[in-house]
Order: sequence, then C-alpha cells, then structure tokens
Amino acid sequence: MNIDLKRGVMYLFLMMAISVCIVNLIVNARIAVGAVIFTLTALSIPVMTIPGARYNFFIISALLFSAGYTFYCVNAFDIFPGIDAVRYYQFLMSNNSLGEILSGAVERVIKVHESGETDGPGSFFIFGLPVHLFYNLMPAKDAVYIVIFNFIFKMMGVLTISRLFSRVCSVNFRCVLLSLIIFSPTFNYFVSVFGKDTFIFFMTILMAAALVSFSVTPGRVTKLFQAISILILAGYCFLLRPYSPVTALLYVMFTLEYCRLIKFAMIGTVLIVVLVAVLKSVLLIINWPMIFAFMYMAPNPSQFMNYDGFTLLPVLGVIITLMLIFVRTIKYTTLIFDRKLAASVMCVLIYSAIMTLVGFYAIRTEYSFGSVGDAVFRKQLLIMPLVIFSLLLYLRTRVAGTSDEEN
Repeated sequence: MNIDLKRGVMYLFLMMAISVCIVNLIVNARIAVGAVIFTLTALSIPVMTIPGARYNFFIISALLFSAGYTFYCVNAFDIFPGIDAVRYYQFLMSNNSLGEILSGAVERVIKVHESGETDGPGSFFIFGLPVHLFYNLMPAKDAVYIVIFNFIFKMMGVLTISRLFSRVCSVNFRCVLLSLIIFSPTFNYFVSVFGKDTFIFFMTILMAAALVSFSVTPGRVTKLFQAISILILAGYCFLLRPYSPVTALLYVMFTLEYCRLIKFAMIGTVLIVVLVAVLKSVLLIINWPMIFAFMYMAPNPSQFMNYDGFTLLPVLGVIITLMLIFVRTIKYTTLIFDRKLAASVMCVLIYSAIMTLVGFYAIRTEYSFGSVGDAVFRKQLLIMPLVIFSLLLYLRTRVAGTSDEEN
C-alpha cells in the first residue's frame, strides 16, 4: 500500500502539472479544459489498465468515452445546475487568500456556537479550501476550470477503487467493473458541474483504502502514524458530508470480507430504522425500500422528464440494465447467489437506510411518501461502485469447470 500511495501522489502531481501547463498555454478556457481532459485520459491509459488483463480494451474504451462525454457535458449543460453550485462559486470569488477562508471558518464556528448550536465551519469552507488552492494554479477564476479539478479526482478515485477491489474479485472482473464506473454518464456529468460530489467520492474511497491498509500493515509506529492520518481524514470527510466515514466503513467491511460484521450491521440498521419509524414517522419503513431501489434505478425510467438533457443517456442505461436483470431472472436455474452478492446488496441496503434517515432529518418540508431529502443522483454517487459490483455479480453465469469464487 505504501508503494500504491507513492504512485498515487506522483500521479496526482503529474496530472496537476500537466493541467497547469495546458491552461496557461491555451487562452480559451473551454478549449483548454478539453485539451486537459483528452491529454490526461491518454496519459492515464497505462496507469488505469491492469497488467495481463484480458479485458483492458474495455477500460481504454471507457476512458475515451468518458473524455468525450465529459467534454460534451461541459459545452451542452449549465456548469451551475443548482443554487449550491452558484454559492460555491460565489464563495470562491469572494475569498482571495487562504487566510480569509480560515479566518472565515473560525468566525462561523464561533458565531454558531454563540447561538447555542454545535456545528462545524460548513462545507463551503471545507470544500472551498482545496478548490481555492487549485484555482491558485489557474490563470483565472473561470468556473469551467472546476471540470479539471473534478476530472483529476475522478481518475484518482477510480484508481483507488481498482486497488481496493483487487482483494475481492479477479483481474478480468475488475476490468469490467472499472470500465462501467468510468463509463457511467452520471459520474461524468458530476465531473462537468461546479460541485463537491466527485471530490467527496474520492475522499471517501481514499479513507476506505487507508482503513484497509491500516488493518493489514504490521508495526506499531507505522500503525500509529496511519491511525492519526485516518482520524484527520475521517474528520475532514465528516465535515464534507457527515455520512461519508460510514460509507467508507461499508467499503472496508465488504473488501475485507467481514460478512458476519455486515450481517450484524444489517440487523442494527433494521432496528434503528424501525425505532425511529415508531417514534417519528412510519413512512420511513416505506421509503427505505424505495430509496434502495433508487440506488439501482436512478434516473427513474418511469419519469418522462428524465428522457431529456443529461439524464437521457443514464436512463437508457437503467432500462438496458433492467432488461438484462429481467432476462437473467427468467433463467433462474443458473443464478449464483453467494455470500459475496449478499454482502454487496446488504451494504447498499445499509447505505439506503442511512440516506433515508438523512433525508428525514434534513428535509425542511413535511415528510411524505417518497421523500428523499436530496437529489437521488448525488446520493447514488458514493455507493455506485458497490451498486455496479452487485449488479455484475447478479449477472454472472455459472460455467462448467469454474468456481463461483473466481469473480
């Protein structure tokens, strides 16, 4: 893992350096972003592909599609899809130094505590810090440059996922998994807008990888250093999105194959949801399965509005997936429902319960049937690798002379 960490840091600095060179050579920001995306994609092929894998051409094809689709999104859709994106950019424009951001964060914490509440500095300051440092390298504070920031951390996240899931699947299976994650239109869309979702995804996966490394690394001094680093990372992830550390733990339990622990977590989750439902709203028990289904069916193919704009390609992908699942289910005699598939589904179910509770306490209007409290796309992004992994496991076919554990 230490070697992987060094390679990851070198990969990050290399991508940053190349990006800085290109944007300072090309005046037009959108053209510069396109040049960066395609250049980084080409240079990432030897890093993303897996030595000796039979299906590396899937990864290469997905990388090329991702670059093209991201550039299309940059030019076709508004980089400010909602009010939060506008506020993040306004925050960037209103702060000209690191000192201003840090002093503003301290002032906000003091103000909040004086009002009798307990809260951190807020995601504007927490996410604004790395964005500000990144924009210091850019020739101007053009909003479109955020695409470079998001694209780099998407690639870093996929690379970390590759290392993390190498423990639970074969090389060829991992090629297909990585290809689908890279290919995902939803993921590529979030790269092309001004938001924190792609960055949070990377930080969550990084935390999961750090926890896995901690569990297998010998030596007290090394473990102490790792433990301190993980605590700092967990605190930062919590301030970015409170449920991020819990999501990281789901990845850890799955990749370390702690199946019994996942079962206990599932039982605990059911008890908590039922308790809150009894005390607060019975609708929680109804909405939980719906949100679980949304993790696999976002965008909702039954909503006509999802057949327009950036959702058109993702919803077609959902329809194709549903068709494959339907055909696969009909051939039920060849279904392989092992503990790996069960564990992946339970992890997604636990995450859905967390999203149900978060939606209940975050929603500012009356809680009702189908309430989720936030965009399902954003909720799906953090757990997307496990969603795709479980779908691939479900679509497996038993081949004569092979073992189910070869996936």
